[in-house]
Amino acid sequence: GLWSESNSFETLPELPNMITNIFPNSGSQEISMNPVLKWVLDSNIDSYQVQVSRDVDFGELIFSSEKITDSQIQIDGLKAASTYYWKTRGYNASGFGSWSEVWNFTTDSLGTPILVYPIDGEPDQPVNATLKWSSSTNASSYELQVSKDIEFEVKAQREDIQDTVYTADFLESNSGYYWRVRAVNSDAKSSWSGTGNFYTIYDEPGVSELLYPENTAIEVDTNLVFEWGVGDNSLYYELQISIDAEFDERIIDTVGIEQSSLQLPKTLDQSTTYYWRVRGRNPSGVGLWSESNSFETLPELPNIPILLSPEDSIKSIGVDISFIWAKIPASQQYRFQLSNNDLFEFNIDTTISDTVLFIPNLEYNTSYYWRVKGYNASGFGDWSQIFSFKTVIQVPDEVTIIQPSMGDFILPLINEFIWTEASRAQEYNIQFSSDSLFTAIIKDTTGIKESRVKNITLEQESSFYWRVRGINDGGLGPWSVYSGFQTVYLTNNEFDDKPTESILYQNYPNPFNPVTIIKYGLPKTQTITLEVYNILGQKVLTLFDGVQTAGYHTVTLDASQLPSGVYVYSIRSEEGVESKLFTLIK
Repeated sequence: GLWSESNSFETLPELPNMITNIFPNSGSQEISMNPVLKWVLDSNIDSYQVQVSRDVDFGELIFSSEKITDSQIQIDGLKAASTYYWKTRGYNASGFGSWSEVWNFTTDSLGTPILVYPIDGEPDQPVNATLKWSSSTNASSYELQVSKDIEFEVKAQREDIQDTVYTADFLESNSGYYWRVRAVNSDAKSSWSGTGNFYTIYDEPGVSELLYPENTAIEVDTNLVFEWGVGDNSLYYELQISIDAEFDERIIDTVGIEQSSLQLPKTLDQSTTYYWRVRGRNPSGVGLWSESNSFETLPELPNIPILLSPEDSIKSIGVDISFIWAKIPASQQYRFQLSNNDLFEFNIDTTISDTVLFIPNLEYNTSYYWRVKGYNASGFGDWSQIFSFKTVIQVPDEVTIIQPSMGDFILPLINEFIWTEASRAQEYNIQFSSDSLFTAIIKDTTGIKESRVKNITLEQESSFYWRVRGINDGGLGPWSVYSGFQTVYLTNNEFDDKPTESILYQNYPNPFNPVTIIKYGLPKTQTITLEVYNILGQKVLTLFDGVQTAGYHTVTLDASQLPSGVYVYSIRSEEGVESKLFTLIK
């Protein structure tokens, strides 16, 4: 049977490797009583477990956590001048890895203060906020630092604070601050406390201006970066993207964007109209929404075109062709290729916006292949199915009448009409008319396979015009230049299958260049000689020498090797010799 759809799967990862600790180094002294423990980050680990103890066997844990996703954690509440042991290990879907090496450190003899208020991230503090911290062992005073940057490069510093409370009367509104404290005595200074942060009262965030994508933009990439102007008093932003103007069907609703731009975590759908808006936020509140902008994403790649005309594998089609295919709604243009091979190595290759392309003057009797694919702002779609066709054979060339030529006299029953072969002709059509415009057709005969026809029955002592054209699967060739002739009075001999006596007819055409027809009749089978002499009586050609059956016969004389002039042609039979003249004009 048929194969099912294929599924993929991924096996469990290997157990996490042993963690490498970074800080504090094993055996470190004078470490803060709220130190930050650090280790090497491992991409194969989902989370970390850290344990801290007063004894090397970890019988009594001071701290233990199993869901740490960062490669560091701050520990609070340690005692001064005390030794602690710590270790960490990684966790993933396969379980816990091995514990790291056990490292130890000793805290400072001077206790490190612990920040109490404002709590970390506290908003809406007055510009004279009161800062509080815990008392430290062996401390005689405290130092305080307050800064707008976390590195404390620019800071306000207060020293010799005797209490664990201080009113910071130098703060500004609409600002965020970082602060830290350390204990001081006559012998030493403690490590800095952990860094806290708080915010003074902010004014309402201003309204942001949407920058990109612009309102009503079209053909927007589905993987884009949204950009907007910085709003006054905005520390971070909220972005909403929806498929309706009322934002009831939101596909993105993200808060806490710290920059005035956002690369979407997922690709948007193609051929879809979206609406988006932004508003600023700060610790004191939320601003007004911006005006909403709409945009339309790039269309999906065009579907495969359906070819309509010419139909596949059609034969004998004309050389001037209109190529037609079905319109694709998502397509702005179409790429068309036409070639005389299915590899499209030699072709017409063009791009148009219509679904009809007229191409004239293709080669006759040639096989062609064609295909189409759509194009829009997203690029080209897949090629259509390849259709083939074969053009018709070219119509036959024009023929040239040989005999009878203009002004000749012929018999009304015993006669022969001869013309040159037309290239590509499969058969011929001959017409006889009583006028040169061929408005009064007397005979119209088709299906003639050779370039001659005999014994056309015509009215005696009458004038006629005749013409010939070739026919093939491609159609009708051009008519020859017409010729005219007259029929003579009907004799009894012409009713018979053979003459009662030897007879030599005048050649026609005459004069000629270089081909003419000589006709003669024999009453019985006999030996004859048909020869041509120049005006000096010298024999120049023997047309026939042998036994000839009774009846009417014709010989085609090709005088291309003879010079112009008057010649005598004669027939010698049992009845005697008969001669006539002809004129060759070159």
